[in-house]
Amino acid sequence: MNDVSFDIFPGETFGLAGESGCGKTTLGRTIARLTEAHAGEIWYKGVDLQKLSEEAFLPYRREIQVVFQDPYSSLNPRMGIGEAIVEPMQVHKFHENDRARREKAIELLETVGLQADHFQRYPHEFSGGQRQRICVARALALQPRFLICDEMVSALDVSVQATVLNLLMDLQEKFGLTYLFISHDLSVIKQMCDRLLIMNQGQTEALGYPEDIYKNPEREYVKRLMEAIPGE
Repeated sequence: MNDVSFDIFPGETFGLAGESGCGKTTLGRTIARLTEAHAGEIWYKGVDLQKLSEEAFLPYRREIQVVFQDPYSSLNPRMGIGEAIVEPMQVHKFHENDRARREKAIELLETVGLQADHFQRYPHEFSGGQRQRICVARALALQPRFLICDEMVSALDVSVQATVLNLLMDLQEKFGLTYLFISHDLSVIKQMCDRLLIMNQGQTEALGYPEDIYKNPEREYVKRLMEAIPGE
């Protein structure tokens, strides 16, 4: 990436778009410290996350969670989904005991549209859309403030995409979440995002409000992307 700079404001959904290989997933992983940056700064609540040791970063790791593209590979097939949601709470010592954590996990399952009796089931027993809801519930287990959604609906059918996107918007309102929404699908970005950054080969091509970028693309690369949107 080369001189990519942007702000994300509390409570907004910030879109990060571009073709495969443009660097958007790397950027998202770098913010979450899943990939280490070799240069630059990442400021969160007045702190440069790049300068923190792993131990000092731990409280921020709770606040910054990631939901990945493939919900099946994100879940351990040998672990029940309830256990998968309880595990991060155990690691970070959330709630007073395992009974309270179990109750919280069931509450989170119901919050994302699943049922209490799903707690004991395994990932293979669920559809792709349901598995993605489980991943969202697991991310919410640590009460994050900032959620990085990395192509999280791109592997889902269009009808399922809509229900998951609606869930994200409902959760944002309920918990006051801030989203970095990464996608190559500009029609989804247009639906979801307050502001948008378009990348190409690790560089910024456009930054602003989606309606402005869609109506008046200034660069040729952005124009080509807009022309490729179905129905536009």
